[in-house]
Parts: sequence; C-alpha cells; structure tokens
Amino acid sequence: MELWYTQPAVDWNAALPAGNGRLGCMQFGGVARERFQLNEDSLWSGGPMHRLNPDASATLPKVQELLRQGRLPDAERLALDGLASTPCGMRAYQPLGDLTLDFDGLPAEADDYCRGLDLDAGTLYVRFTVGGAHYAREAFVSYPDGVFVLRLTTDAPQGLSLRCRLDRKRREETGHLDDATIYFTGDSDGIGFAAAVRLAEHDGGTVRAVGDTLLLRGAKSATFLLAAATTYREADPLQAVTACLVAAAKRGYMVLKERYTEDICKNFHACCLTLATDPSLEALPTDERLRRAAAQPDPGLDALYFQYGRWLLFAASRPGSLPANLQGVWNDSFFPPWDSKYTININTEMNYWPANICGLAQSEEPLFDLLARMVPNGQRTARELYHCRGFVAHHNTDLWGDTDPQDRYIPASFWPMGAAWLCTHIWRHYLYSGDMQFLRAQFPMLEQAVLFFTDFLEQDAAGYYVTNPSVSPENTYILPDGVRGHLCIGPTMDRQILRELFAGYLAAAAKLSVTNETTCAAAAILPRLRPTQIGSDGRLLEWGGEYGEGGPRHRPIPCVAAISATCMVWLRAMRSAPLLRRNLPPQRAKHWNTALPTAVATQVGAARGSRCFGRGWGRGARSKKTCAPSTPTLPSRI
Repeated sequence: MELWYTQPAVDWNAALPAGNGRLGCMQFGGVARERFQLNEDSLWSGGPMHRLNPDASATLPKVQELLRQGRLPDAERLALDGLASTPCGMRAYQPLGDLTLDFDGLPAEADDYCRGLDLDAGTLYVRFTVGGAHYAREAFVSYPDGVFVLRLTTDAPQGLSLRCRLDRKRREETGHLDDATIYFTGDSDGIGFAAAVRLAEHDGGTVRAVGDTLLLRGAKSATFLLAAATTYREADPLQAVTACLVAAAKRGYMVLKERYTEDICKNFHACCLTLATDPSLEALPTDERLRRAAAQPDPGLDALYFQYGRWLLFAASRPGSLPANLQGVWNDSFFPPWDSKYTININTEMNYWPANICGLAQSEEPLFDLLARMVPNGQRTARELYHCRGFVAHHNTDLWGDTDPQDRYIPASFWPMGAAWLCTHIWRHYLYSGDMQFLRAQFPMLEQAVLFFTDFLEQDAAGYYVTNPSVSPENTYILPDGVRGHLCIGPTMDRQILRELFAGYLAAAAKLSVTNETTCAAAAILPRLRPTQIGSDGRLLEWGGEYGEGGPRHRPIPCVAAISATCMVWLRAMRSAPLLRRNLPPQRAKHWNTALPTAVATQVGAARGSRCFGRGWGRGARSKKTCAPSTPTLPSRI
C-alpha cells in the first residue's frame, strides 16, 4: 500500500510523513532541491512551570456558590480573574529545523517523476529520470538505531553533486565536526538541543565540509544519517548525537535497513485490512484517485486510509518517546496552533483509541509515561486549588505534565476531567492485553484519579453526585432568558467519563483483590451519578436541563463521550471528510490532532465508510513488499 504522486509537494500540507516517535520528518520531494522538515519530540519552548493562580483556592468556593445560585455571568467573570492560571499558557512544541539538499545540474522538473510513502516498507521515496539517467531517493526514520536515513542513488555518468545543509531559522551555533559531519546546537528557553548530519557512505566522488555545509561531488550513491537530541533526555545533546551517528555509520546502510525492516514487520504489520478493489484504480496516482472517489466507489481507499492512520500513530508514538501530540510528531511552526501540545478534552484520547484494536498496543506506552509525569503535578493542583486528595488535570497538558487550568478560555479551561479521561485508557489497555503486571503497576495512578473525585464531587438537590464547576467542552448553552453560558454543574460528559473511570477502577481493584476506603467510596458514588437524560427531540441532554446550544460545530461531541471509541472515531472521520479530501498527511487544515480514525474499518465497516470518509490513498503494488503482514486475532469489542 502506497501514497504516491507525480509532482513534488507544493507546501508542508502535501509533504509526506515518517517518524520513529522521537524523530519526525516531512519530505517535500523536489528535483533540484530536496527538503525534509524535521522534528524532535522533546524540543519544546521551555522548562516546567508552576502556574496556579495564587487566589484560586479562595476563589473556587465563591464560584461554586454562584453556580448553585444560578448567577452564571457573575460566576464566569470571577472564574476568569481568580481561577485562570498565571501565566496563562503552557509550553509549545517547536520544530527542529530543515535538512536541505541542493543538487547541481538537475532541472526543476524531471521525467517519470514519482514521490511516495510505501506503507509496506515504511519508507519515503522519490524517483525520476533526467536525460535518460535514473535518480532515486529513499528515506526512513529508524527506531532500532535512532537515526534518520537518506539513501541517494543514480546511474548518471557524472554521478551526484550536491550541497547539504541544516537550517533552523533561529539563532544557533552551526558548523562542522569533521569533513563528513555538520551540526547545529542551540537553546529553547532552557531546553538545549543539537542535531547533526553525517555522510556515512558514498560510492565514488569526494566529500568535504565547508562552514556548515557538506559538499559531495561525483558520487554514484550516498547515505546520509541524521540524529537529534535535547537536554530533556541528554546532559550533552551534541555528544549524544555524535555517538549515535558514529554507531549507526559503523553498521552501514544495508544493516540499518535490515534492522529497520525487521522492526516494521514485527510491530507495524501486526494488523492489516484487505478490501476488494478495482486494479485499475490501484494504478492511479493518489491525487487523481481522490478526485475520482466521489463518483466511483473505491473500497481499497478505505483499506489504505486505515493503514495510513495506523502509520501516523506508529510513526509518532513508540516506547521511550513522548506521546503523539496535537499534530502527532510533525510541526513546522514556532507558534503552532494551540501550541501543538496535548489537548486532553478529546484529542489525545482520540489519538490512542485505535491503538489496541489495530495492533499498536506498544504505541500507547508513551501515554502512560506522560500520565505518570502528570501525577505529582496533578496532586499539587488538586491540593492547592480544590483542597482534595488524588490528582486532577484540566483540558491541556505539555511534555512536563502541566495540570493547571490552561488559559482564560471559559468554554474549556475550567474542566477538571482531563486526567480522569486519560486514566480510562488504563483499564481498556488491560482488557486487550490481560497483562496483570501492567495493571498492578498502573493501578495506583488510576486510584489517584478516582480519589480526587471522591473528595471533589458534591450532591445536588436530587442527591446525585455532580462536578462543580465544570463545562461541556467547547460548547455554549442558552438559558430560557437568553443568557449564554459555559460554566455549569454536572454536565453529561463528566458523568459519562466518571462512570467509565469508576467502573474500570472497581473492576481493576477486584482483579487485584484491593479493598480500601477509596474502593468503598467509589462503589457508593457510582450508582448515584445522574442517569443520562433524553430531551424532547430524542437527543441526549448535554447539560442538566434542556437548553439551547450555542456552539455545536467546533468542539468534541460531549453527549456521546461514553459511546465506543470506535464510533467516536467514525463520527470524527465523517466530520473531517473535507479536510481529508485535501490530502493532508498528518491532518493540518484545522491544526487539530492526527485524528487516526482507523478502528472504524474493523468495527463499523470500511467499505461502507467510503461514502463518508475523505478517501484513502494508494497506488497498488508498484514496489516489492519487504515483508508479509500478518493478521492477528483481535479481542472482542469491549
């Protein structure tokens, strides 16, 4: 299965993605100039912060009481002043830079041009001819060896001649370490970083470094290696990068490729989906196939879409990396929309819904690592803001596990359910894996999330346990008198998340034979959560009353938060169809998250989804597969 095109990418949105969790790249595929936009997952805009408003603790009970009294405008004004964090914002994910190669003697356009992402091999490629000579590029980001690998070949008599540079468009130190290695180092408000490129192999020709540029002349083939690191993991990033490049160069291209292929076959090809398709459609370039799909059914596109979604998660989240953020691991902006961090009122959860059902359970490990970093911060937030035990987080977090309210955006900021929703992944992961060791290790974190709500929840006039304050994320309700509001008591989404959290916690406690104060409290609270209510028009009520809805478009779908994750992915896929038709590799047009609507095909039906999806991508079997995918037995729907 392949995404392929007959022209280079015109912008970042059309470039093709690869990654190993820590390193990400976007290939543009120009003829005379090749560009790879690069990311390192731990390069963010600065270090940890303690942002809790010093007046938040005193403000909270006043806001709660105003909401009980129905004085909504007063409650929201007070919350903006007294609950909003200082500073009002978390750290932002940053780009690493660009790797560019300028080729001597090549035109802007070439014959027989083809650019693609081979999902079977896990490689990016460009192929073309100039004056009857063939040129080929192959790139991949190796998880076993921690490097980006670029292989260039030609049968042109004059060989390859090029200039290779690293560029970040920010102040940093640049230069060369030897005649085959260039580098840059810098600092991002406290996070030091380094990246280096090494010409590890070349067949014929000469190579030398001048300033911060590598010059290659007259080679039949060449292998470039790139590595990057930050002080988030390494005391001396440049030293770590240099050591990584030296070790990879010693292995050589063939061994690096073999090790990479073995990893892909073992971990990415654990699941596959095959749908009947017209062979003539398989032979079309992706963009042409996308245009035809509106009028001609093409189930093979859905199979390819499924696999491409799996690729985005696999490339963005591997054991030892950070989790997939709002844009996976790919970002080309120093000021990305929503900081390209972790939006945990649906986006981060959505990234990982397909993980277990789609044979990518290992990709979920970074999510649990992030949760573990959030616990001590969330305990402090729970204690200092809410006077509660346990741990809590709101609608955003960053690489440091920040748990304080994100900003002054009333429709989202003061929502205490972020940690709770993330922790539901613990029990779900266990249901798929049956791993008691995992459950035992994660249980204390799950219990801390529950413990917070045993302290925080209050009883309403009917005796049901409710959250106060909260919001139905990113939506607005309209009261009968026309007053528009966001802060509320006990929205439906909160109750649904709490049911899943408490039920999973109690089931985990039973598995582990744990009985304590928290299990008893959770067992008492669970049946006293307000039942889901149906409105006069047959829809689930989103709030405690049947109110008008002020923002139904740009937001999660709170009233169905507890519905199967697969169905949520399906709904998101239908909603994103226009974006997908624009052929975005990691979804970009709305700058949300990578979305990854891949579990749909396994449970809802991909062939039927062809009329709702923004179509998949592919070009058929134009290159030899490097390994045969296997089809595991998936667990039953939970």
